[in-house]
Amino acid sequence: MMRRIQAAVGMIIALAFLLVACGGSTDASLGSEVATDAGTYNEITVAELNPLLDDPQFIVVNTHLPFAGDIPGTDLSIPYDQLEQHLDQL
Repeated sequence: MMRRIQAAVGMIIALAFLLVACGGSTDASLGSEVATDAGTYNEITVAELNPLLDDPQFIVVNTHLPFAGDIPGTDLSIPYDQLEQHLDQL
């Protein structure tokens, strides 16, 4: 159970990073901004993620390492350390 929670949290953080990094429209009310040395991203909650899952333009990418399975509805599985090599899939 704890692994599923960790995987879900990891995926949510990665998805939030991808939302910001891909240059999509950012809604200031979505999530909370987190600053890092490399820039910023918005961290979103499960409640904020759920409505996005209904959007066919929204892609769910599992970036968790080590791979522990996909959450239902996952579109792609790309390890976070290989995202740059797979940008064509995003």
